[in-house]
Amino acid sequence: TFEGKSTSYFRYEHVELPSVAIYQQEKLSELLSRYSMARNGTSASHPDPMGVVDDCTVRTVIYKWIVRASHDTSDFLDPVIPSWSDKDSLIAFLQRQLMSETQCMLGTSQSPPILNIEILKDAGAYLADLCSSLAKDLSEFRTKCRQQVSNDWTDSSINITANEVMVNGGNASVVVIDWAGRAQACATSAVFVKLRDRYGGAPNQLLSAMFAMVKRYETMRMLVTGTNMDYRLSPLTLSTLDRELNVTMQLWVDPLSVHGSNFCGIFPDVDLIFGSLQPFGKEDTGGDTAILQHGGSIAVLPPLDSISASLYVRRILDLLEATEKNGVALSFALFLPLECFRDLSMGPTANDLYLLDPRLDNSHRMFTRCAEVLPAGQHTYYCGDGDGRRELSQNGSLFVLLQNSMGRLRFSVDETSVSNIINTVMIRRIPNNGPDPSPVPPLSPGFSNNLFDSNRQYEQLQAPPRTSMPNHNKFNVDVAVNPFLPEQKSGSRRRGRLFELVDDGDDDNNNNVDVDAVSGIFNSLMFQNSPPQDVDIEAISLMGIGGTPISGDGDLHQHHGRFG
Repeated sequence: TFEGKSTSYFRYEHVELPSVAIYQQEKLSELLSRYSMARNGTSASHPDPMGVVDDCTVRTVIYKWIVRASHDTSDFLDPVIPSWSDKDSLIAFLQRQLMSETQCMLGTSQSPPILNIEILKDAGAYLADLCSSLAKDLSEFRTKCRQQVSNDWTDSSINITANEVMVNGGNASVVVIDWAGRAQACATSAVFVKLRDRYGGAPNQLLSAMFAMVKRYETMRMLVTGTNMDYRLSPLTLSTLDRELNVTMQLWVDPLSVHGSNFCGIFPDVDLIFGSLQPFGKEDTGGDTAILQHGGSIAVLPPLDSISASLYVRRILDLLEATEKNGVALSFALFLPLECFRDLSMGPTANDLYLLDPRLDNSHRMFTRCAEVLPAGQHTYYCGDGDGRRELSQNGSLFVLLQNSMGRLRFSVDETSVSNIINTVMIRRIPNNGPDPSPVPPLSPGFSNNLFDSNRQYEQLQAPPRTSMPNHNKFNVDVAVNPFLPEQKSGSRRRGRLFELVDDGDDDNNNNVDVDAVSGIFNSLMFQNSPPQDVDIEAISLMGIGGTPISGDGDLHQHHGRFG
């Protein structure tokens, strides 16, 4: 169990000052505005390095950098604006991302004009220079602001106050946190209470910490609003996962929308103080270290980036394999949109799981309890500010349940349990300008896309009694060695880190792929009327990252029936 936030799981350095949170938002806005204006003023005969890339592409590229930076331990100047200290790595990453995003848009309604590869390389280098300059300004401003306040500063000393305000005709209330009349941050009263209860910093800096964290995610929404990068699981889905699978933890989620008290956050500098673990898979200090020790039932909607999603699944399989040997109960309920899969143009099915990790097609198939298709246009995610709203997913998704042997005993499910979970995201229709879409009626046993043939009836297992969850620091899991666990003989090699987040191949000299090499492939494929899914530039640029898992010669557990 976690004995408190003084452990390395919850360590944080300082509370971000309100002035810095506002300045960060302004700098990102400046970056996006400059690209939007340049796009409107460029011409084919005189391409501007900024104007050849639209602001939507820039948003996607910055989002993917945030994903990589939040998991990596490499130094950067700012967690939002791309700013690795290693400038060459930053340039190479941004160039590859621009190539990849441009290639992905070919053949779509957003297809860009044909661009010379050198123009895209120049655009990536220019974006790196601009981001580094803005991040440097922000870093210097942050340092000056810290120097201007005393070490024992408080909310009152910097004029931070809070007031509860009634909204919606008095039917609801929000807490408005005000910084000296210059800027405000808002949270519903219910969220405010949860944040206050999870808070682990100095009591007289509570409001400042909330202000900085809320502003950080407002800044993040400048990148993801209106895109599927803003997807999250709905409160109904999370409460159903709690009821059916005793889920007590989420991965890649912010403190404002997390369902319970245990989660791996996105921005450690503002999340840890509110009880977050480090991002899942973060080198040396990731939340997966706690999961390995304590187990649990975990809900996962990974970053919508195929490289990151694939490597989340790899790390999950590593944890399942490790806990299979030490008797810790572990269960992962994953929602995997199409964007998590590389080289797919249609909704994923159970047969596509190998794209995330080849072991799911072979040695580690035994961990897959079920896989259910969520058809395109028939299921929803939540997105938006505050309580959020339903958003119809135009692409297919896959619900997958991965469990080790003890997890199957501790977090048992049957057809009805899975049906109840799936029904929380399925919809009957979405009325025009009407209320939230209605859930579909309960599905009957045997619904869509059974992973395994139903050759025998599911064996019902009795789960241990549920116990209440402490405020911050315990997983609701009985950790014990089960003498009846099958002996696992696996020769699979466990990865030492989630992934190499700086995609320059420097860690593997035998697989060093530079931007020029990728450029040649890109030029030869991009402009020959090939279908968009024929080549994945990001995958090409990441050849060799992490290596291929070594399959052992252990027994492959034979599964019969949908829940094996």
